[in-house]
Amino acid sequence: MESQQTQNELVVLTTGQIKNLVSQIIAETKNSTKPEKEDEIYLTTKEAQNFLKIGHSTIHRFMNNGRLKPVRFGRKLLFKKSDLIKDSGFRSE
Repeated sequence: MESQQTQNELVVLTTGQIKNLVSQIIAETKNSTKPEKEDEIYLTTKEAQNFLKIGHSTIHRFMNNGRLKPVRFGRKLLFKKSDLIKDSGFRSE
């Protein structure tokens, strides 16, 4: 029967070896992690209006009272399509 060592060992690595290890870890992490919702679709205000079949004032009223929550991307307001379906209570036909 082989006994396992529980001692810590000091390992000396060169700068190049450390860089290679870090690169490998980053590559493995990128390959193993996936975004939660990579297929998320964002709509502009006009597209959201068309999708929900509502007018300009209605969409702004829904934003003001908190019924719709846009995401700001620079100067643009974008809406997650999944939020429009789920949270607004509307369905596109």
